[in-house]
Amino acid sequence: MIRPRMNALLYNAIQRPLVIVCAPTGYGKTRAVSDFLREGALDCAWIQASQRDNLAPRLWETLTHRRPLTVIDDFHLIVDPVALAFLDRFIHDAPEDRSLILITRENPRVDLSDLRARGLVSELQEDELKFTDHELASYLQQQGIPVEPRVRYEISRDTDGWALAIDLIARCLKRAPGYRGYAQSAMKRTVFELMESEAFDPASEQLFRDFLRSKTRVC
Repeated sequence: MIRPRMNALLYNAIQRPLVIVCAPTGYGKTRAVSDFLREGALDCAWIQASQRDNLAPRLWETLTHRRPLTVIDDFHLIVDPVALAFLDRFIHDAPEDRSLILITRENPRVDLSDLRARGLVSELQEDELKFTDHELASYLQQQGIPVEPRVRYEISRDTDGWALAIDLIARCLKRAPGYRGYAQSAMKRTVFELMESEAFDPASEQLFRDFLRSKTRVC
């Protein structure tokens, strides 16, 4: 779902050279940025970081795109000190007429204190990425799921705007109407641990959803 509020936040953010989109798993970081770029038809170099990007020469190859906007997704996967030193230099030396977006689950392991002090960094975090009540209503309507305002309020309260939980609840409501609550606090920690473990991969998605259904009271 295109979220105009997020698009506006990202448009304002890229007026600065460095944009950090930082939140835990399941907050829709990548989706928000990709929707923004597609909606604005922006010329962009998109780099999907991986363990292989812990080599400075490889980073040099991928970062030499002469485009006004570059995105590095999963920036937290880059942990090698040499690679991080290269990125630190790249970020600080980048011209101010270009923007770099870092999508990450944790704060970047580079020193950004001087850039922050000079007002050259935009940061979007968990609070900005959370679904608002209006966005939740639009999403449920788009999915063809009629819910009463009271139920929508309960979903918003229980999920605290967490995109992953909202998506799973919507899928359950499609199959079995009737919202019966979501154990948000304890489940959120468990989900994070599972999704961020080395054992979790896209092929495990169905098992993951079965696990969630067994641990929640959504449907």
